[in-house]
Amino acid sequence: MSYRFHASAPPGEWINDPNALFFRDGRYQLLVQHAADAPDFKHIGWGRLSSPDLIDWRWEGVALPPDAEHSRYSGSLVGDRLFFTDHDRGRVWQRQRQALLAPDIGSARLLPGSFGPEGRNARDPFVWRSPQGWRMLVALPCDWTDWRNDRRSTLQLWGSPDLECWEQLAVIGPWSPAGVLWEVPAVIDLGERQALILSLVDRRGDETRCEVRYWLGRFDANGFARDPSAPAEGLLLDHGPDLYAAIPNDADGWPSPERVVVGWASSWRTARSWAAPEARGGGPIAMPRRVSLAGDRLLLAPAVQRRADWIGELRPGAPLTIRTDTARLAISIEQGEVRVRREGPDLWNYSRTAALPLIRGEAAHCFIDGPLIELFWSGLTVTALLAGDDAPRVTPTPD
Repeated sequence: MSYRFHASAPPGEWINDPNALFFRDGRYQLLVQHAADAPDFKHIGWGRLSSPDLIDWRWEGVALPPDAEHSRYSGSLVGDRLFFTDHDRGRVWQRQRQALLAPDIGSARLLPGSFGPEGRNARDPFVWRSPQGWRMLVALPCDWTDWRNDRRSTLQLWGSPDLECWEQLAVIGPWSPAGVLWEVPAVIDLGERQALILSLVDRRGDETRCEVRYWLGRFDANGFARDPSAPAEGLLLDHGPDLYAAIPNDADGWPSPERVVVGWASSWRTARSWAAPEARGGGPIAMPRRVSLAGDRLLLAPAVQRRADWIGELRPGAPLTIRTDTARLAISIEQGEVRVRREGPDLWNYSRTAALPLIRGEAAHCFIDGPLIELFWSGLTVTALLAGDDAPRVTPTPD
């Protein structure tokens, strides 16, 4: 599937999690998980795309290739150092450990000594600079298949003065029930407060429901102190079925002071259930979203304005309906709640009702790029893929 203004895989290949969004050499750069052999997923590495404007994206090739026995799972970028998870497929229990690619080495190597946790499930290092020094979060999710007998998901917080020598500082969690995987941790520094972002896969019942949640609070040497007003389960970053693995931009070198997040505009359940051939590409990367803080919630807005379809106000009691010949996405506002429902024979049906974060009476923006729908309204976003042979049609009136 060719997308007009979203980063996506070349024909016949697959991308999913974004790992880094940064600005270098006059272009925006995006590093993503890449698999040339999907849906086998035996050889996973990183790919790279670039853009002059966050709209027109160009595939730049493989940035971090796998080898015969090792895949390169998600991670993060600090300057010219790339942190990632080395997934050793050669072992019976498939050990995961944290690794580094630096330009003075020329190839990936493991740091000497302690460098984060390792084990069957220990992945996705996110590294950032705090006032107290370098910090790293690593996810320790419960097992994908044996979650009933495994521990609950947690994070580990590590610290370093120089990005070389690391020590464990704290364990964060568990907050979620058994069977809910924590993956792709990320942090947005908002000054006195930080937003901790987590991607969740709910495996209870052996399903694959994916979502991104966040908590506001503060990091210290003892871990992460959530704001007392924050709900224990966190807040949804997106209210649709198809946003996962959200990460922030690298603020160093970014052309403006804004903070931006991107995510995979799909989910494991959508990608595995969608019968359409273009699903083999893994889905595109979502449109970059500007992030701001309003009280106890994050507000998201499109980081670009070009190619937006103005569709008028999304009013309480008047559903917005987007449909193809075989699928339908309905969004409505009723009594302080947002209701999202997706239906289609080639997709898993999705329904969610959630409390509204903020209502300012603004008109909605809807971006439609092939089967991908992204709605922005009053700081709220809905991301969904629709199946069908025709282009999605917007109906901003009661269904």
